[in-house]
Amino acid sequence: MTAGRSGRPEKFVKDRAAWHSSDVFRTNLYGADMAVFCGASGNKFLFSSENKYVSPWWPDSMKKIFTFPEALGKLKNEDAKKRRSFMLEFLKPEALRHYIPVMDSVTRDHLATDWSPHKEVRVFPLLKSYTLALACRLFMNIRDPEIVRKFADPFARVAPGFVTVPINIPGTPFNRAVEGGKVLRQELLDLVRRRKMEISEGKDANARDFLSRLLLEGGDDGTALYEMDTSTKIMGLLNASHDTTSTSITAIVNYLAQFPHVYERVHQGNKLQIRLR
Repeated sequence: MTAGRSGRPEKFVKDRAAWHSSDVFRTNLYGADMAVFCGASGNKFLFSSENKYVSPWWPDSMKKIFTFPEALGKLKNEDAKKRRSFMLEFLKPEALRHYIPVMDSVTRDHLATDWSPHKEVRVFPLLKSYTLALACRLFMNIRDPEIVRKFADPFARVAPGFVTVPINIPGTPFNRAVEGGKVLRQELLDLVRRRKMEISEGKDANARDFLSRLLLEGGDDGTALYEMDTSTKIMGLLNASHDTTSTSITAIVNYLAQFPHVYERVHQGNKLQIRLR
């Protein structure tokens, strides 16, 4: 936590790699005993050894945020493996081509609504809203901004809880994350059930979003456990696509702001366009 707050989270790993081993070392992260693999060889070992030497695992603190208590430990490893292979299908280049027009449309709407009317903007908060809206569109085909805003508040409480001491008492960041997770899981579960009903009525047969395809092709067995696990998967995707993407785009905008000679601002009526020179 100290390394992260100082802006140098990598220092935690580098110091311990120097003290113990540059390949692997054992430590404690947020109350969980862990082994940390370093470098390309460590990554190769982990990603080529699943269900052989290693298996997927979440710390108890993250389970409290992400998972329905009644679903803990009940999902079979084979089911989880099948879901991950389905995710790879969803991210193939030929599939990604279909998302480009959607990403372009959402980006243009975001710039026109939240950037163009203002002379000055706070980039990072706006980009967090943008990435959440884009993720909701691609993963769940949610177009209504009101529904996205409904997710935004509990989601804002969840994200900070991942990198805090897991003390679950009222007022702590972890407690707020746990409570936000409950709200978000239930909202997503309700959405999953509505989408299943739409599919059964033939209203969503040609949908390309991840949720619809998961329910159509992912082996839905009709149980409440499957619905809970699906909502947890969507929640994980929303989180994984949120802060990292927002941070990366913010860094790009910050870079461009330092070198105004590489771009130009063009006003067309009430619209503002940024073009590379």
